[in-house]
Amino acid sequence: MRSILILNMLIVLNSCTSPNGKNRGVRPTNLSTEVLYHSNIAMQKIDTFKFYKLYKTILDNKMSDEKNYAILVDNFFEKERSSDKNYVLFFRYIIKHKDETFDEPFGLYTYNMFKKYKGKGNVMLNYINVLPEEERKKLSIGITDILCLELNAEGYTIETFEKDFPFLSNSIALSNVKTCFNNWVK
Repeated sequence: MRSILILNMLIVLNSCTSPNGKNRGVRPTNLSTEVLYHSNIAMQKIDTFKFYKLYKTILDNKMSDEKNYAILVDNFFEKERSSDKNYVLFFRYIIKHKDETFDEPFGLYTYNMFKKYKGKGNVMLNYINVLPEEERKKLSIGITDILCLELNAEGYTIETFEKDFPFLSNSIALSNVKTCFNNWVK
């Protein structure tokens, strides 16, 4: 029994560090193996260690922006429930994309997804909260950047943004949305 416990602890510690020594000691912010949360969609379990390991693996993948985008269009935006992998692919696109060709349609898909599936933002927030603080900041800024065009086209204000996107109402996201709104000529 004792050896099983020690083995489990070693596996957990090993899974929270990258094999090349980068980000050694960086662990998901929530150290429980499963987090139950409620969204408008349903009760769902997140295995935080598995998710974080998947996140690091996919983020380091050399996938093209075009392929990443195509997978999300087919498997993420138009579905109420999505897999861990699809959330990670969404995060990867937000953080890593270089080709801005897809930004406008990606923003429209993202906006429509959050409007159609209200609970999906809450689910996304739970996935984001598993990540280290630096990654959470990048995602808050990236998601609001990608939504900026649609928010302006729909005439959003800070108040309506907070009402419709409460999962993005942290100070970093709100500050970025204010910047987005200020950059548009009225």
